[in-house]
Amino acid sequence: MTKIMKEHQHTLELSNVEGGSDEGTVAQLVVTNAVNGNFHTFHVRSQDTKEIEVDTSDIFHNSPSDIKYFYNGCIQELLNDALEDTQLYQIVSLSNKTIQIIEKAYETGDDFSFTYGPSEMAKYFSLHHFIVNEELAELMINVEERTLTIDAIIDFGKLVEVDTETYEGDAGYFYSFFEEVVEKAQQNKLFNEEESKYVSIAFNYLNFNDEDN
Repeated sequence: MTKIMKEHQHTLELSNVEGGSDEGTVAQLVVTNAVNGNFHTFHVRSQDTKEIEVDTSDIFHNSPSDIKYFYNGCIQELLNDALEDTQLYQIVSLSNKTIQIIEKAYETGDDFSFTYGPSEMAKYFSLHHFIVNEELAELMINVEERTLTIDAIIDFGKLVEVDTETYEGDAGYFYSFFEEVVEKAQQNKLFNEEESKYVSIAFNYLNFNDEDN
């Protein structure tokens, strides 16, 4: 897991599912990136749909059919990395009162909302590490869909500025696409010297400045 020098104040909101939920779905998680406000939504599903067990409920992308399988599964691995075989209690500390509120809401449809910051996460769950993976997966999807922007690269640089280690995977395939976006932005003067620093940070994190690229 990537070590960080300091923490961005990312947040995680645990609430009832917007628009209602199907059987067994007890809540939704909305994880918000403090750098750019991007949010990622997941569903919390009880393994037992008749007698729900909130704390041991599993976490899933709420729209798994939308997850893209590009670059030999690289993106899928990123999206699964922080959540595979993860249950709710492994992410946040749940008081008995919180569990009771969620259980009651499952039956009545009442609204509830609990917000957690980095310091309130379970000791072995890194909200920052999770968000970095989510944001990187989105960048890679943007590459494949030809929608990558210089602003997205700059925001990613701001996000990983606090990291003391670089990406452990191989993102070399994406280098030329990132470079093309940066070159076009430079030609059109779409970013300044300060923002250029974050582009360099993003490239360094992805090991794009290695001689092999």
